[in-house]
Amino acid sequence: MKTRFTTTLALVALLMLPMPGYSQKPLKEKLTVTFHSNMHCEDCVQTLTKSLAFEKGVTDLNFDLEKNLITIEYKNWKTDPGKLRKVILDTGFKAEEVKEEVKEEEKEKNQGNPDHPKKPEE
Repeated sequence: MKTRFTTTLALVALLMLPMPGYSQKPLKEKLTVTFHSNMHCEDCVQTLTKSLAFEKGVTDLNFDLEKNLITIEYKNWKTDPGKLRKVILDTGFKAEEVKEEVKEEEKEKNQGNPDHPKKPEE
């Protein structure tokens, strides 16, 4: 009986040891997410800025009123795109995540198109 108890105890102790590859923490890095929204003026930008600025992990905000885009840089160990989307929705705006592939295609299309109007530099 004592041998069985000792063997069981040793087996339980082995199972509790950390296993390499299974307990790795995610890398701490800053990521960027872009949302398409229904904002249309500076008041909308101010409202969203007030809401998003206090969300943990947000490090930078950029707004493009012309394209209705919100680009957020954040710390991935503090927040995630789902939480950021919820903040935007709770503020009363749409929040549709723009995938990286779409953003890259737009950039390439605009750079390779000679008919694309370039903004005058100020």
